[in-house]
Amino acid sequence: MKKISIIIPFCNTNKTYISECADSILMQAYDNFEAIFVNDGSVNGCDDILKEYAKKDNRIILINTAHEGAARARQIGIENSTGDLIMFLDSDDKIRSDAFEKIAGSFDNVEVDAVRFNGVTFPSGKIKNEIVFDGKKQIIDKEEIERLLCTTDNLSSLCFQAYRSKQLKNLKFAHRQRSYCEDYAANLVIHKKTEHILLIKDILYEYRDNDASTTKTSDKSVLLKNIKDRIATCTETVDYIKNSTLTEHEKNTAIGFQFERIRGDIAKLFRNGKMVTYAEIESVFKSTEFSSLVNNSSKKQISEYLSTITFRKKLKTKAILNWIYDSKINRIIMLGRMYEMFGRGGK
Repeated sequence: MKKISIIIPFCNTNKTYISECADSILMQAYDNFEAIFVNDGSVNGCDDILKEYAKKDNRIILINTAHEGAARARQIGIENSTGDLIMFLDSDDKIRSDAFEKIAGSFDNVEVDAVRFNGVTFPSGKIKNEIVFDGKKQIIDKEEIERLLCTTDNLSSLCFQAYRSKQLKNLKFAHRQRSYCEDYAANLVIHKKTEHILLIKDILYEYRDNDASTTKTSDKSVLLKNIKDRIATCTETVDYIKNSTLTEHEKNTAIGFQFERIRGDIAKLFRNGKMVTYAEIESVFKSTEFSSLVNNSSKKQISEYLSTITFRKKLKTKAILNWIYDSKINRIIMLGRMYEMFGRGGK
């Protein structure tokens, strides 16, 4: 009977949410588990709630650390885990009562490195990043893992996957101070060692619609930092792509897709943020990270991606490409065009 280690990083989580999170774990029918809550420097007292849970059930483990971000907190959780399998849960989310049972059973039946399952948002009930395939189960190999990881969001979340502990032990994540895309960056590291993933259609994870989350914020400073985090992750992704088994055309398309990801985050900035200045946007595109990404890519690679997307998205992505590659363009006019494209309900 495999032991499951579920790792939950948290920092100043709403006390009701973190209680519901812990309750969803303790309601599991499968009881061979440990729940490692890693306190990433909380100051709102939510850790006191978990102290009470730990007193009542020794499967609840609380580790207190200084604030270094979710990636570092997960790393600490991995280092302290004793399970055969490792999975992750955000502290404002929940898992369904049959999650551990179905995950452990999936690993029992086949020799794979990870299992990918589905999740649903609540209270809306919308399936999030659904992975679609024929049949009830499907095993994907290294090539398909690389394709899904680099050209879709299907393998971007740590929380929608469970891993054999040997896949994660001794791994070091370099993105400690990143608060956005940090789980996708972690999967780039993890899946370098992954040969096979089992896909199952079961909905086992419940993702809270939380307006206070980093991904839904309208705070301009956070949105700007999110773009910089995205650029850093896309730079790492390009390195991963270049060392992958993908064909040359697939590599070009995948590298181009990284600029589409950046475009999407810039769209959020113009759509949700307060007035953005020329200097603020300029600081993003003049960053060392962005220069590294551009220098590691080519216009041909991005053009191949452009050929696969809709005309409307193509116009928006080309606006960013012009900013990157055309030094003669009047950048203040370019900024105005970006306002027009992203600030009126575009995506």
